[in-house]
Amino acid sequence: MKSSERNRPSCLDQFDCSSEPGPEPERDNGTEDENRTKATLEALQKENRSLKELVIQLSALVIRKVTGKK
Repeated sequence: MKSSERNRPSCLDQFDCSSEPGPEPERDNGTEDENRTKATLEALQKENRSLKELVIQLSALVIRKVTGKK
């Protein structure tokens, strides 16, 4: 290692690792997380229903194309 390389700052020097992490923010007994989880679940279920409807429509189009029916 060259002497100039030893004096060069490391990319890790920008982080202060000497201090202890701060306290975790208090949570509202998990109700916020539960509400967010429920909302996400409902959104995913709605998207799933939409995708199922799309698959049915596309399947019908393919069947009509293959059978030659309009």
